[in-house]
Amino acid sequence: MTHLNDITTDTNVSTRSKGSHLTIDDRVKISVLKELEYSNRMIAQYIGVAHGTIDREIKRGMVTKRSKQSNNGKVYCYYKEYYDPYTAQERYEK
Repeated sequence: MTHLNDITTDTNVSTRSKGSHLTIDDRVKISVLKELEYSNRMIAQYIGVAHGTIDREIKRGMVTKRSKQSNNGKVYCYYKEYYDPYTAQERYEK
């Protein structure tokens, strides 16, 4: 995490009207910032929404990825959860 302080001074910090919905662009920003290990509160500040909105959004877009690895004839399965902005958008539209 190298840019934590930049988020509070960034000129791209959004100001939103109350009740506006997240767009796919907002969801992609959330995804990128989560990969950079930003906290939900920092992401909320950057996008201009309440941190609870980010909490719910991340729950909405969580998907589980399964990967397999074989070693000495045994197969091991690994599961990793991550936020997918396109899945979140799809679930929002439903």
